[in-house]
Amino acid sequence: MSPSTTRKLLAIHRWCGVIVSLNFLVLALTGLILVFHDEIDDALGVLPPVDTAGEKVTITRAVEIARAKDPAAKVTYVFQRPEESPGIVFVGLAETGKFRDSRPIAVDLHGDGRVLDQVVLEDTFTSLVLQLHAELFAKLPGRLFLGLVAIAVVVSLVTGAIVYGPTMRRFAFGLLRRDRSRRTFLADIHKLVGAATFGWNLVVASTGVLLALSTILFQHWAATEIGAFGARHAGEPMVTDWSTLDAAIAAAEKTAPGRHWSLVALPGSDYASPRHYTISLEGGNGIDAHLPKYVVTDAVHPDVVEPVQTPWYIEAIALSEPLHFGNYGGLPLKIVWSAFTLVTLGLSITGVWIFFSGRRAPRRVRNAGNAEHERAESGATQAAA
Repeated sequence: MSPSTTRKLLAIHRWCGVIVSLNFLVLALTGLILVFHDEIDDALGVLPPVDTAGEKVTITRAVEIARAKDPAAKVTYVFQRPEESPGIVFVGLAETGKFRDSRPIAVDLHGDGRVLDQVVLEDTFTSLVLQLHAELFAKLPGRLFLGLVAIAVVVSLVTGAIVYGPTMRRFAFGLLRRDRSRRTFLADIHKLVGAATFGWNLVVASTGVLLALSTILFQHWAATEIGAFGARHAGEPMVTDWSTLDAAIAAAEKTAPGRHWSLVALPGSDYASPRHYTISLEGGNGIDAHLPKYVVTDAVHPDVVEPVQTPWYIEAIALSEPLHFGNYGGLPLKIVWSAFTLVTLGLSITGVWIFFSGRRAPRRVRNAGNAEHERAESGATQAAA
């Protein structure tokens, strides 16, 4: 690798790291909290226990109960989390009829059914932290901006590996030159931590890019794949009678033994056609547990169930969330994820310090250091060749 190429890659590595450093600090700290969001929600009592004895009201009835809270709003979805909140379903209401504008209304399915007014998911501590982490409280523009931040992190990681890979062949792995200047010592720590955590950082940053684009990708999927089902009934009025909802869910679950429904997008929402329910089915073991299957069920004839093709990018998004937050191996993996987060935060801090301490040095000293670095890179590259 020529000295000119080394300088360009090193400049890209440094500037990408410095530009995103403040955002990275926010992402790292909020991500550290979100790794333990389940434990935090339990400690704060976000979801109250409900009495699961007795008969349950139907999902259709739960939708009616929730809608009575705001008759002018449109019902966009129904979802459940039986492992975390048994006996409770959440009904999405939005004036616009769009998922992203919906507020979930918690309904107790047991007894006569009642709205749990004390449960306001969008205002919980972890929900607010997630909004900061995922979109900087700016919705889609914030998501796209953080997608650019994640891309910059990926670029910084890759260019750092390319530049420092040949150089480190001249030294024992983990060498820390304590007899040199503080900047050299911190640079050695930076390289060691960067090399040791490269794979983890690349996974987290890459999944962050996918999650930032998830809203756009899901909307594209809904417009193409799910929209094709609605095209067959073009010109027909939108279905507003949801009395078939429970039958549609039962028919959908029969098509995938071992799975249960987790989310239903209702006709007229942006993830369903005017004629169909879009139903997400979860379950299975291993990797299948993180890959939901989607079907559409005719809202007029609920026994008509058809699978929806799931393209690679939808499956990639489904796998990205547990990888991004370390949410697939229980508490031990969460502790490992948080440790990596703290170490990576130190990586960013040392990188910024090295960058600005070098720029504060007199030009003569800085140029001499750059020349020495280029000679070392050139010698390492030639030796590797």
